Amino acid sequence: MSITSIEYLQSLVRELVKLPTETEWVEFKCNNKEPQLIGDISQH
Repeated sequence: MSITSIEYLQSLVRELVKLPTETEWVEFKCNNKEPQLIGDISQH
């Protein structure tokens, strides 16, 4: 991955975390002990 791509991705993440709430297309996860379940709606 080029430096430009890394800088773009870092900038994108910074912009996304500024959103006031999660959306239907942005949902942040943290401290998930089972990352394979992220995005798997059949587990809900």
